[in-house]
Order: sequence, then structure tokens, then C-alpha cells
Amino acid sequence: MARFIQEHQAINAPDNQPWHDIRPIQTATEHKTRATHRGNHTMNTYNIMFHDVVDAYTRSGFQNKAAHPYKHSTQQFEQYLHTLTSLNIKACTINDLDPASPENRMLFTFDDGGLSFLHAADFLERFEIRGHFFITTNRIGAPYFIDKSGIRNLLARGHIIGSHSHTHPHPFCRLTAERQKDEFMTSKHILEDITGERCITGSIPGGDIDSSTYVNIANLGYDYIFTSEITTKQIDVEGTSYLGRICPKSHVAASKLPGMLSNKGLVQLAMLRKFKCIIKSLLSIAPAHKA
Repeated sequence: MARFIQEHQAINAPDNQPWHDIRPIQTATEHKTRATHRGNHTMNTYNIMFHDVVDAYTRSGFQNKAAHPYKHSTQQFEQYLHTLTSLNIKACTINDLDPASPENRMLFTFDDGGLSFLHAADFLERFEIRGHFFITTNRIGAPYFIDKSGIRNLLARGHIIGSHSHTHPHPFCRLTAERQKDEFMTSKHILEDITGERCITGSIPGGDIDSSTYVNIANLGYDYIFTSEITTKQIDVEGTSYLGRICPKSHVAASKLPGMLSNKGLVQLAMLRKFKCIIKSLLSIAPAHKA
């Protein structure tokens, strides 16, 4: 009941709540995993998830209809960048994170490995931002997907290359522990062969994760794994740090982003995601592609 009251109060908080009053949102999965949380993390990270930045759906990334809401036009993406960089939250990469710092940070992430990754990087660099680009490794060089030279190009420009699993299975949380580990180990080895560097980060395909997934992916040599949980706090599990993300779909106007990232907005997003997960679990139905 106390939890419900807290969420209800947050949802009814004023939209113009000051940024310094934003409190981290904790999801049900984060609560279950709290026993393995270590360290003094005072910093909040607002991690934004994108997929393709492209003016025609058929030019980059997965081509199924379910992927379309996650593809942003170049004009919309530029509007997003103008809005997000005006929020007085410093954009950085995982290489610059200091969990003990009281200053909030914003990280830009991109899933799937679409051909538009290079285009998205161009826009980021206009704002002096470097991003995290997560690759589905069995699609490298396939039509509509980035190839090895593109991956090396992003790395040379200062962006972070990470795994998005090998085959993008969904829902990921329903795989066996061995299959989950194999997806991320295979992808890690492929990316390390391409870049010549250690692959230290990844993102969960589909974003679906449960308490067992946290443990299964830990100890595979990744320092950071991004999920789709709505949280600004970092969770440490057996040497791997998990970071949640916010995914604005293409129908969301840039003007709505500050509201989404406010305490009220984050609570609403977390509750909506929880509700959808419950419905999916009850119906045993999963879409072909999800952020």
C-alpha cells in the first residue's frame, strides 16, 4: 500500500517539477535484485534508447512492421537532440561514468545494428555527443545492416560498440540460461575480432529481463548491460552493472521528452511497462520485435 501511495503521489506531481527534485524510479525487477546491489551509487543516468534514424523504414534495420515505431526520421531525431541537450544533463558514455558523482548523466544508445547507425553518429557528433551502438552480430553485413568497416568507423570516431546478442531472440528472458550466455558470448567474440578491443557493454534484445537473466549474463566479461527497465539507477550483479533505459517511440514529439524524463513521467512509464509485461505473461504472447 505504501508503494502504491508513493507512485500515486508521483503521478500527480506537477509537470514543472525541478530537475534537482527528480528521484530515481525503481522497478519490480530492480527490487528483486536489490540484494546483489553493491556500491555507493548516487548518480542518476538518463539512458535514451533509439534504433534507426532513417527517413524510409525500408532502408535500415529490421523490416518487420513491429519495428516501425522505433524508427525516427532525421528531422525528428535532430529535434530530439536539441531538446535533450537543453536539459542541463551532461551527455557522456559509459567510459565517463562515476557512480559516486552527484551529477546526473545522459547516455545515448542505439539497438539492432541497422545501416543508419552511421547517419545517427553524424547527428550526435554535431552536438559533440558520442553514443553506444549495439550490434546484432549475425546481421553484420546483411542488407539494411551495418558491416565490419562501418563498425570500425564508429569506433574510430569515439563511439562505443557493444553487443545486442547474436541472433536477437525474443523474448530473451524465456531462453535457457545456457542459450542466454551463448548469445552474448558469441556476439562478444565476433565484435572483439572486428574491433581488436574488449567488448565491455551490451543491450538485451527486446529489453525483457527477469531476475535470473541478471545472473545469467553476469560474469561473461561485460562491464555494463542495458535493459528496457524504466529506472535511472544502476544495479550491480556479480561484477556487471545493469542500466535501464527510456525509449521514446516515433510518435512522441520532442516537446514531450522533458515530461517523460520527469519523476511523474518515469513513474507512468514504469507502471505502463509493468502492466504490459503482466498482460503478455498472462496471454503468453510476445511481438516479433520490441525495444
